[in-house]
Amino acid sequence: MRNKATFEDDDSLYSQILEMARKKNIKIDYVNTFQLDAKAENRPHQGIVLTCSFLQPKSVKRIQYDASNHTLNLSGKKKEIKFDVPKDRPPFVLVLEKVTDAADLGTIIRNSCFFGLDAVILGNESLGADLNDWDVFVACETGKSVEDLKNLGKPTILILGADGNNPSEELLSISHNKIRPNYNSPAEYMNIPKTLTMSVSSGVLIHSLISKIKK
Repeated sequence: MRNKATFEDDDSLYSQILEMARKKNIKIDYVNTFQLDAKAENRPHQGIVLTCSFLQPKSVKRIQYDASNHTLNLSGKKKEIKFDVPKDRPPFVLVLEKVTDAADLGTIIRNSCFFGLDAVILGNESLGADLNDWDVFVACETGKSVEDLKNLGKPTILILGADGNNPSEELLSISHNKIRPNYNSPAEYMNIPKTLTMSVSSGVLIHSLISKIKK
């Protein structure tokens, strides 16, 4: 972190980050700009860099929703993850296939957190059985407009393929509905290809679906 005086005098997000770090007993070092740039490998850092170990992914083999207790269970090879979900709507899980762009993944996770999704799963190994009580949607540019969907209210899974528009045949085979963002382009722009990046598609579709689920 750079410029100790600026951060500690500024009642802002930086001050909140410092306070959270202290509560977690995370060591704070103040360095000059050149050292910080080197630590961030010359990538944008906005004055703060966190050095941490890689998260170890947990394998998910099965998704279950207990409506009586409003809990979502993600079962893996060795353990089960159980957590509460909102009582005003059924759970909403996002599944991503073959995401290779770190920037896309980061944006999608931020979108998911902002809209309050319950889980983000990388890969589709959990989507093979026991999904009759779920609405499973896959993003596809040839699907129906998400705005045309009605009577939503089941636990929901949204699947995004590698580029947000063209999922694999495997994903298409396990989904219940193919959907796409609603197109509202003026007539003069209708000849422009109606494709969105994976991260943009995620935000549009998550917002549309979660608004309908809550109604």
